[in-house]
Amino acid sequence: MELLISILLILIIISIASLIKISIYGYQGQKGNMSKLFNELEGLEEKNKKPNKIKKGIRTMSSKQFIMLFIPVGFLAFTSAFIFFRSFTSALVIMIFSMSYPYLMLYKKKKKLKLLLNYQLKDALNALQSSLKAGSSLNNALVRTFYDLDRIFLNERNKPIVDEFRIVSYELDLMIPVDEVLINLKTRCQLEDVTDLVNVMLITRKQGGNLSDVIDRVSEIIGDRIQIEREINTLVAGKKMEAKILTVLPIILVLVLSIISPEYMKPLYETSLGKLLMVFATVLLVINYYIGKKIIEIEV
Repeated sequence: MELLISILLILIIISIASLIKISIYGYQGQKGNMSKLFNELEGLEEKNKKPNKIKKGIRTMSSKQFIMLFIPVGFLAFTSAFIFFRSFTSALVIMIFSMSYPYLMLYKKKKKLKLLLNYQLKDALNALQSSLKAGSSLNNALVRTFYDLDRIFLNERNKPIVDEFRIVSYELDLMIPVDEVLINLKTRCQLEDVTDLVNVMLITRKQGGNLSDVIDRVSEIIGDRIQIEREINTLVAGKKMEAKILTVLPIILVLVLSIISPEYMKPLYETSLGKLLMVFATVLLVINYYIGKKIIEIEV
């Protein structure tokens, strides 16, 4: 009965929070829908040249997405904590901490997108180098690179490099100087390889030099770095799974023992020393998770 009341209380808190947000900020539709509609009616919208907005959805999180992620995780966190600690207050505190889970997932999605962008950069450099060797100017080479990448990753679900070069092509069509377009690319990506590539291209254009040979050398260096990074990720993939199992296994063990043998677990919940040990064990599990994650993550 107490568990049912707790669940109802959680749902009421979520509903009140949503109503408060709507009352303060109002209902916010998707930005740009009206202007896009009028542009399409007036023939000003060019669908094939307009930059893709997929990345905007990855950088931000709507209230609906947050609630859809938080409800199952919050319910699971509250139920597990209630069985683990047998305390409504402790379960409620842990459920509140679980509100950070949607933002953690957003961070992981961003990180995965950047890693994929770094892997696909090699194909972009090859396409750009081929266009430059064929005698194209840098502006035309960048535009042709977008079309080449669009064909290369036609069947791929996630293709962030295509989205980036689509924006590059769109900005060049607006007659924005190529140097400014490259700086915008560097600012959007926030990747070391892209930053190095753009800096080298800008210096070569300013001082004069064979841009094709420079990109060839940079492409070789970036390709070697990506290959090393892939090999490291392959080697530590098993260790990452072991670290997750070692973190979750004690929690599962306590939950199973609490269900099948509650008398055996009573001293942990009915004595001050037992409660202190449970809190200490939880802190150690959290520290173990973050230390293991820090050790396994190797940057190249």
